Amino acid sequence: MGVDTELFRPRGHQVPGRIVALCSADVPLKGLDVLLRALAALPDEQDAHLTVVSKPAPGGKTERLVATLGLSQRVHFASGLTDTGIAELMASAEVACVPSLYEGFSLPAVEAMASGTALVASDVGALAEVVGRDGRAGVLVPAGDAGALTTAIGSLLRDSARRAAIGAAGRARVEERFSWTATAQATVDLYRRA
Repeated sequence: MGVDTELFRPRGHQVPGRIVALCSADVPLKGLDVLLRALAALPDEQDAHLTVVSKPAPGGKTERLVATLGLSQRVHFASGLTDTGIAELMASAEVACVPSLYEGFSLPAVEAMASGTALVASDVGALAEVVGRDGRAGVLVPAGDAGALTTAIGSLLRDSARRAAIGAAGRARVEERFSWTATAQATVDLYRRA
């Protein structure tokens, strides 16, 4: 599996406090409720707002949780975006988050890394392999742990140098392992070994 590193790439200015997540709003496995609880726990003085690329069910549990947590002014849902729109949004964030309780390959994680956006992700499924366990290309937190997610996001939002380092390492990891060129070369190498 690969990602288009021409489309998903750093684009310059990042919006202060912007967090982006691409996940199904009303599928518990994606962990959006954990991310919403983590956002609500950030200190009031922390400039943090979340854009979720998804469309919640009207009156569904995600909309109710946003209201219950008092996040209506800090959470925005975006749907119907083009690939370019998603790429631009991803690159404009200071932090991207994949809070899944289980995840396979996770194209959104790879797209965030390709965009040079600092990534916080759950340590489940293939996410740890995609991101890398050393913490250079992204921050891994225990799945379902809203407190750990709050700490990781808050720390990154306060530390621009660390965000930049993680974003650059994430981009390098994608170019080395998950770009279409790298994916094609790995496939050729596999065929040659077979």
